[in-house]
Amino acid sequence: MSMDRESEEPPRVGGVVLCGGRSSRMGQSKALLPVGDEVMLQRVVRILAQVVNPIVIVAAAEQELPAIEIPGHDIRIVRDPVEYRGPLAGLALGLATLGVECEAAYVSACDAPLLRVELVQWLVGQLGTAEIVVPFDGQFHYPLTAVYRTCVRQRIESLLAEDRLRPVFLFPLCDTKEVPLDRLREADPELDSLCNTNTPEEYQRALQKLTQSSAKWPAYTHIPGVTPHPLNDPQGHSFGQHRARREVVASTISQLIHEPECQRGRDLFNQGYYWEAHEEWESLWQSLGRTGPLADFVKGLIKLAAAGVKVREHRAAGVQRHAPRAVELWTAVRATPIGMADQLLLDDLILYAVALLEGPTPEPEDRTGRPIAVMDKLPWPQCFGG
Repeated sequence: MSMDRESEEPPRVGGVVLCGGRSSRMGQSKALLPVGDEVMLQRVVRILAQVVNPIVIVAAAEQELPAIEIPGHDIRIVRDPVEYRGPLAGLALGLATLGVECEAAYVSACDAPLLRVELVQWLVGQLGTAEIVVPFDGQFHYPLTAVYRTCVRQRIESLLAEDRLRPVFLFPLCDTKEVPLDRLREADPELDSLCNTNTPEEYQRALQKLTQSSAKWPAYTHIPGVTPHPLNDPQGHSFGQHRARREVVASTISQLIHEPECQRGRDLFNQGYYWEAHEEWESLWQSLGRTGPLADFVKGLIKLAAAGVKVREHRAAGVQRHAPRAVELWTAVRATPIGMADQLLLDDLILYAVALLEGPTPEPEDRTGRPIAVMDKLPWPQCFGG
């Protein structure tokens, strides 16, 4: 087992996606199963690409694969020379392909359509100086929802040479951090990322859950000058919706952050819907009367979301304008009696906003309106109590 030690610098992490299995229970290639406007493998790689780069796809020798191109990302395809030797053989090949470019890799199966970006980020953040981070339910490990240092490849190859093909044989040979599922819920409350689709029934259940989940999110995130304005344009995703002011009974920040607009804004922000988070928080700000410490706290959130829009647009001047304003507002709130009760909460948000002043993300701009979490997740679980 590993100790909870912290490394001085975060490692460079790539990705490995295994898709060379027989798909015997599904009856057809799981990698090519439709999921919305893409197929299963494309979806998993797209989700991983928000966190890791490069990504290695390990496929069977003659396996048909979809085209996968993600701007700014190195997507590699390698073929298993010996088919159907199980995930350890694919993992060894994937780690070998990453070589010395990466210190570690997040490893996923291709049939995980409910994989969450937050889960990948969280597990990578747990690595420390361990060699493997793997979810563990007290009886079973989840080796294809895990992080492996590339240096474990030699031990994998030794197991393969002995024809010991199960991943569970690897964990005792390494400095392995087993993560209880209750801790995993910090990033994935329903543990959706652990769900694989091995049968037609599991595939249909996953599609149904995705349909239910997608209903919670707008069809796109607004990019000024690119996508229809959500409220003002007849083609906007929220056109015709009216937000009436309401009475807000919260008298402290700790109570305020449980208001539905505050929670919804947080969820939208973390999913990359920065404009829409801005609208949720602005509705709450209006209901608070736009003045006073609580309103100023929410106004800081509004400015943070506005900075997120500018990061998405690669407009450094906008980031430099909005992020300091959020810091100014929260600093002023911190000095009030209301703010003094939640100083740690405000300190975390202030540090988050200050970090934005380093400049916009260097990644290529995406103008499709697809929500992309180009900023870190808000420090909500730590300072907001869940």
